Amino acid sequence: MRRFFAAEHHAQLNEIAAFAFLASRFPHSPAAGFFMELAGVVDGARSRLLPAAASVGLVLGEPADTPIPASAHAFGGYVCWLAMRSGQAGAALALHTDLVLWCESCARISSALQRRDGTSEEATAYFAAYAEPPEALLESALDVADDGIRRGERSEHAMAAARPVAGYLRLFWDAVAEAAR
Repeated sequence: MRRFFAAEHHAQLNEIAAFAFLASRFPHSPAAGFFMELAGVVDGARSRLLPAAASVGLVLGEPADTPIPASAHAFGGYVCWLAMRSGQAGAALALHTDLVLWCESCARISSALQRRDGTSEEATAYFAAYAEPPEALLESALDVADDGIRRGERSEHAMAAARPVAGYLRLFWDAVAEAAR
């Protein structure tokens, strides 16, 4: 849990910056609003992350005594690439996929933690909060992708930008799990 929360902390800081950058690259509606809303959602998640991390003895923002495996940072690099190089449709599709897969993982972890004795309420609550995909945000992602296509982004480029999401998320989860063994 310590390694997960440490890695998640770094990922969130990266995502907030990347989403704000996407909003600056695509300052029109609906893209800017979607990317800024997503940055706000991730920033709001920090209110759950800090107590969850503290519940396992981790103080985020201080020099980490919990090493984060290098492969846990791969998703952050991908999100930075999206922010700097992807079109708005590709970024929106990738983030839609990320939300769906992330919430599926959180639902499974939340369920497992609820059956396990000794897990803090804060840690369990962190995962439970993201067990259901935010439908309005998912719809907004699709609206932004559609708008990007209407503005001239090629659909095959958008799909290519979104395709790596599952692999990068798998690297994150595998890195955290491997480090725990």
